Amino acid sequence: MGRRLAPLLVVALAARAVGQTLPVDPRLAQAIAWYTGTTGRVDDDRARELLLDAQAGGGALARMWLARSHSRGRMGLARDLDQAVALAAGVIAEVRQLAEAGVPEAIFLMGTAYDEGLGVAADAGEAAVWFRRAADRGHMLAQHNLGNAYADGRGVAQEDATAIHWWRKAADAGDTVPQFRLGQMFEQGRGTSKDLAMARRWYQRAAARGYAAADAAVDRLVPWTAAGIKNGVTLTYREDIAVDAREVRAVVDLPFKAAQVFEVVCDQTRYQSVVPGLEEVRLLSGTVPDNYELYFRYAPQFAVVAARDVSVRVQRTSDTPGCRWSHLPNRVAEQPGVVRMAFLRGRWSIEDRDAGHSRVTYQVTADPGGRLPAWLVRRGTLGTLPEVIERVRQRLRREHPG
Repeated sequence: MGRRLAPLLVVALAARAVGQTLPVDPRLAQAIAWYTGTTGRVDDDRARELLLDAQAGGGALARMWLARSHSRGRMGLARDLDQAVALAAGVIAEVRQLAEAGVPEAIFLMGTAYDEGLGVAADAGEAAVWFRRAADRGHMLAQHNLGNAYADGRGVAQEDATAIHWWRKAADAGDTVPQFRLGQMFEQGRGTSKDLAMARRWYQRAAARGYAAADAAVDRLVPWTAAGIKNGVTLTYREDIAVDAREVRAVVDLPFKAAQVFEVVCDQTRYQSVVPGLEEVRLLSGTVPDNYELYFRYAPQFAVVAARDVSVRVQRTSDTPGCRWSHLPNRVAEQPGVVRMAFLRGRWSIEDRDAGHSRVTYQVTADPGGRLPAWLVRRGTLGTLPEVIERVRQRLRREHPG
């Protein structure tokens, strides 16, 4: 046994003897949390950065995760099966030793190895055995993958109800994809009775974590309620039960090209001229307007209401001109006297019409945190949209006169 492996195995066996397991590298644990959405949102960019940092330390589990990510193109890494196999071959013996010592993350990764042929010959049945071992120990992604196995009949008998059983465990732990899969099962009545209310609930939980496919499902199943027209802006809303907040939407036609509108609404470093009450905007990282992180602080609107702050990641959308943003939990330290917003996400979508006109859609879901009455929050969020649109219109007139 190699000098490096022997001490590690001794520690692992000792840990098992006292009912404990080796801790996963904190950077790897954080990478997995951002990848699955247990942080409150999915963020492949942050997950990839943390994973690459963790594997640079040479740990077998982090390197096996890197192999797993290249195998299917996870965390935004390039799909490269040859590289994945080569990485796995270098650590599979150590991962197996850790798995046999009872380390849940290693047990799960052995399931991945057999499932995807990483360092071992692919064997769906053997993969399911390892996934079950880790799932029985409460490993969330093993529960997720065991659910996949039963849904597809891969290495086990195909059983939708059993797939739901395991997906539910992972979904309750915060894993985003099983939340979406449960929405599909309830919508289709697979393995359970058809229940559109439950389907909407699971879709909204996944959408709240930034899962794009869930957004499309919510749009299909959750109707908008008309809230009137103000200054040419059509207002609608719907309740997001996943975050106990109201999603609001404004739609307006503007006499400007989509590219001109994009310049104004998707460079959020200049949002103090657009969003009422925004007192501080600070760029944290990234490249504007494609993919960047910001810190916002909002001034109190009333003497008895505290200031609010939040950090967000803004990303250019690929399906239509525009951008989307979601809050980044714990991105910066909390400030004395400032209430951290509990949830914020939104989207600008811009569609070129004719003769230099654009149809602009602005959607926001916000939970300001603190103890503000829900009715006040709902009314205030909806009422702010026309003012934001008007400020955008004014900036466009100044920057593109005539």
